[in-house]
Amino acid sequence: MRILDIQSVKDAREEIGKIGVDSAKVAFGKSKVAFGKSAYDHLLPKLFNTVIKIDGVSVGAANIIKQTALSCGTDAAVARGVITGEVKKSGVLLFGNYRQIENIALKITDQPFGLSRISREMLKLIKSQISNLKSQICLNLKKHKFDFTRTYICGVINVTPDSFSDGGIYLDKERAIDRAYQIVEEGADMIDIGGESTRPGADRVSVKEELKRVMPVIEGLSQNSRSTLNSQLCLSIDTYKSEVAKEALEAGCEIVNDISGLRFDNDMEDVIAEYDAGCIITHIKGKPRDMQKNPHYESVIDEIIDYLKEGIEIAEKSGIKSDRIMIDPGIGFGKRNPGDNLLIIKKLKEFKVFSKPIFIGISRKSFIDKVLHLPIEERVEGSLAASVIAILNGANILRTHDVKETVKAAKMADVITHGFY
Repeated sequence: MRILDIQSVKDAREEIGKIGVDSAKVAFGKSKVAFGKSAYDHLLPKLFNTVIKIDGVSVGAANIIKQTALSCGTDAAVARGVITGEVKKSGVLLFGNYRQIENIALKITDQPFGLSRISREMLKLIKSQISNLKSQICLNLKKHKFDFTRTYICGVINVTPDSFSDGGIYLDKERAIDRAYQIVEEGADMIDIGGESTRPGADRVSVKEELKRVMPVIEGLSQNSRSTLNSQLCLSIDTYKSEVAKEALEAGCEIVNDISGLRFDNDMEDVIAEYDAGCIITHIKGKPRDMQKNPHYESVIDEIIDYLKEGIEIAEKSGIKSDRIMIDPGIGFGKRNPGDNLLIIKKLKEFKVFSKPIFIGISRKSFIDKVLHLPIEERVEGSLAASVIAILNGANILRTHDVKETVKAAKMADVITHGFY
């Protein structure tokens, strides 16, 4: 007899196969939803547990959810005052496996106290999560497809005089292009090109100046026929200005990395949609110039999730395709240092709620200095350690200055976690 800690779909599939469970499609129960599922599809949602947090429900709704959970073989945590009548509203922590949560949502569909709306949201969330168990999240760009059967690496080129890590190094066009090809040779899957520093305290630069910095590099990479590496180049423009994004997309970029999450420029989402591009929606509190001046959160993870949810809605309503959207919780962008940044990496799995690829920039950032007390040029090991933890917790794309080292660390983490070679 053994106790198994099954943490991945691959492990679940393997153990189910070892037992010899029938893989043929059969009917389970009387539900039309269940009819025609294979034994594997039927069992999978029962193998993985989850916790759903529902904020601010009425006492009546909280009581019904708790009693329904108990009837489905699980439980829910509510405020003590729900039982004593001392509160009017309560948060609810609902826990169980995916199938139990789905059954609870179905049972409360016709109940009062706003539970029909809560039921719809729960079903949408759980069905998305069950779907994710069975299939990989994909990113489908114009020229490049990413199936996330492994962790992807995005290399950084800052065409700026003042970026915190490599400002001034790649202001020369040819030097920046050389670095781009070196990044690809080192194993990067994407290259993120930026013309304005977004380090804490950085001043805004004009559209004209930003274009002057980035466009020669983007055009040079798009037109350069040097070696066969050109077909591998997936270019991203790091900007929150729609005019810069438009020119960059016109010149060959496929992704817009907007640190504002589509908030600083009202035309950004329309430009991305017009060019059928991919986008990275990032959380930020404040703007680069002031974002580290005493940022405050009641609940940092909850607030980031709400911000990203709104950003995704903005994107999709504007016509940006769902499978071209990535999310970034914004390490270092208006976060209390180091606590919030460390917590984001620890809780990264919570951002899987969106069923979007998780893009994260950890490389050399100041929270590493707060822990290890090291200058920028000595933060590689700290960056790699945090990156591996991020991979284990669900990161899909790592943005890094240290491509060669990060590629190796990511491959090792992938092999141990998922068995990908």
